[in-house]
Amino acid sequence: MSDIKLTKKQDTKIRRALKALNDVRDELQEGNPESSMNWYLEDSNNLNLMQGDSHDMRTGERQRHNVIKCYDLWYSSGGGW
Repeated sequence: MSDIKLTKKQDTKIRRALKALNDVRDELQEGNPESSMNWYLEDSNNLNLMQGDSHDMRTGERQRHNVIKCYDLWYSSGGGW
């Protein structure tokens, strides 16, 4: 792990933000029990709220049609689309 440490205040801010994201996902899941709501962080600063998987499990093909909403999460990196 990095030698850089978060302050308690910074850590609390991040935890609150993550809880808010998880709460929204849970609310959508409750209203749409037939779907599987997911967050997907892609390589281009995009945090996508997904209805279903980000990739086809058999072929690995991207499932962009499953994006409900895309948000900018600056300076982030994740899976490559």
